[in-house]
Amino acid sequence: MKIRTQFLLSLVFFSALVVIVGVSFFFAEAELNKTSRQEKIANDVAQGASELGYLADDYILNREAPQKARWETRFNQITAGLDQIDTSDSSAASLVQDIRTNMKSLNSVFGDISATIESLPQNDPSTGLSFVQIAWSRLQVPTQAIIFDAARLPNGFEDRSHVIQDRELFLVMGILGLVAVYFVSNYFLVNRRTLYSIAQLQAGARFVGAGNLDYVMPVKFDDEIGDLTRSFNKMTASLRTITASRSDLEKEMVKRASAEEELRTANDELQENAQKLEEEIHDRKKAEIALKESEAKAQALIKYAPTGIYEIDFNGPRFISVNEAMSEVSGYTKEELFDIGPMGLLDEASRLKFGDRIRRQAAGESLETNVSYRFRRKDGTFAEVELDVAFSKEKPGTALVIGHDVSERKKAETELRASEERFRNLFEKAPYAVALSSIPEGIYEDVNEAFCNMTGFSRDEIIGKNSAQLNIFRDAESRNRIVAELQARGSVHFAESTIFTKSGEQCIVSTSVEKVTFKGKDYWLNMTIDVTERKKAEESLRESYADLERINRAAVGRELKMVDLKKEINRYYVATGQPPKYTLDPEGNEK
Repeated sequence: MKIRTQFLLSLVFFSALVVIVGVSFFFAEAELNKTSRQEKIANDVAQGASELGYLADDYILNREAPQKARWETRFNQITAGLDQIDTSDSSAASLVQDIRTNMKSLNSVFGDISATIESLPQNDPSTGLSFVQIAWSRLQVPTQAIIFDAARLPNGFEDRSHVIQDRELFLVMGILGLVAVYFVSNYFLVNRRTLYSIAQLQAGARFVGAGNLDYVMPVKFDDEIGDLTRSFNKMTASLRTITASRSDLEKEMVKRASAEEELRTANDELQENAQKLEEEIHDRKKAEIALKESEAKAQALIKYAPTGIYEIDFNGPRFISVNEAMSEVSGYTKEELFDIGPMGLLDEASRLKFGDRIRRQAAGESLETNVSYRFRRKDGTFAEVELDVAFSKEKPGTALVIGHDVSERKKAETELRASEERFRNLFEKAPYAVALSSIPEGIYEDVNEAFCNMTGFSRDEIIGKNSAQLNIFRDAESRNRIVAELQARGSVHFAESTIFTKSGEQCIVSTSVEKVTFKGKDYWLNMTIDVTERKKAEESLRESYADLERINRAAVGRELKMVDLKKEINRYYVATGQPPKYTLDPEGNEK
């Protein structure tokens, strides 16, 4: 039998067994689900039977229609649940029948009790405790029987579920056993029929491969491997017929292998060289494209740059090329610049400087790449320029130069230096105390001689400290008032305060503070005048004014008294019949 046929038969047999077991497992699972549903219904019936007793007790005690309606609803639910229970099992059928009988009896008793309750008048004492006891006793017998049977009913379904689960477990174990048997049987089949035959075939192939072309492999089975063995024997016979001798074949094979190896090596070298050549050509093309793009960008940059750019040949010296900005800065056209040359643009000092650089460059010295010159424009004015020089390695003796017109900057720097010098002279020679302090720390950066004379500190003692560290302002209120005004207005004008010198002497000063910028940094400029003597003179003057005021008030008082005395004398004369001695105006002055 062929291996393929044998394998298919075993596969069909195993598949049939798996299908049978799977179908059995399916039906067992369906039966288990059904039993689980029956068990749930039985549990509902048991729970409902327990609730019937409680509902009946509520109705007997309260005698209200809602309790009766709930009892009847629950009774009908239990009846419906019993109708759904499978009675194919004898024990379940017997329990269901008993429950139905007791349910019928319970319904009859409950009907009699409810009819009796409804026929009795409300709040009748005769329907008291004795009636409740009798009614409860009548209901308890069927109710307890129902509860007992209903409690046993789920147990039967639970036992049936366990039986079905055991059957499913048995089926699963059966499937696993069949799988094991299938693989073991196939292993022995393959090992015996296939692996053994292949091993024999491999052994025969090794004999033939060793040069024994007379070896014939035995054919033991009439299967695919047997056919392969017969074909191999035919091949060996054909090879033995075609090949004259084993040594000739080996020599031919060695020669062919050597030729193939040489050919392979040559082909590999050729491919490698071709690849390298292709990569080199590709890289060269990329470099050429990049160079062209770079040259185009450089030319565009030189042409449209906002600053003067030119190429120079030091051997002339002469201009090789100039851009538009160079013409605009100098006022010359490109043709005029080529005719004039670098030397024609420079003033005398710059020409000497440029000539010296040419000689040093010719001598092989390393020149500075940044240099400044003064050149004459076409309109006769002069301009200061700074040049950045890039010497060419490819063209010795030439360079690319970028020129910057720094005339305005030089002018501004000169004016700034002059302004700072004027400020320094005013600062140093001012007759009053002047100090520069940092913002916002108030650290003294510089002070003049008048400041040192006023405070009694030397310049080295003052620099790097603030007024608090020098203990100049001992009156915190005065210092805080000045700081607050600075923060609010940004300046202070003629603020009077009291300071103390190094020796402890007290001075009254008038301080003005302004924000200034010096050498690119913001400072507080403090200008302080010692007004102590002036304050003393003012105080002395105020005291003199006070003395004069007192003398004046005394003189005026004496005059008023004389006027009153004259008025009394006049009244006396008039009283004695005599004319007034003094002639007085309304204000008391004598006429």
